[in-house]
Amino acid sequence: MDAPDATETISGNYTVSGWFLDRAGVGRVEVLIDGAMVGNAVYGQPRFDVQQVYPQYNNLNAGYRFVLDTKKFSNGNHTLTIRERGKSNRVVTLSNVPIVIANH
Repeated sequence: MDAPDATETISGNYTVSGWFLDRAGVGRVEVLIDGAMVGNAVYGQPRFDVQQVYPQYNNLNAGYRFVLDTKKFSNGNHTLTIRERGKSNRVVTLSNVPIVIANH
């Protein structure tokens, strides 16, 4: 996950972004807040940096992004999780990232 950083304070419409690789292919990338799914990220964003480091995956478009509407959540501490469901039905969960939501 590229954004947000751990313990970052976010507000408004915040773009969660990063990249994911799966040898069998990425089926979908799910975004969870406090363990509850809030939506699917758009997968397929160009990531030249990832392609250079992991050429064996032959996946230039390994990036994802999701616009999180923080106004749907209470102010305070929350946990952001990214979960990938591969085309092979394998599920990979990235580490939970603590965030702070501060809507004014």
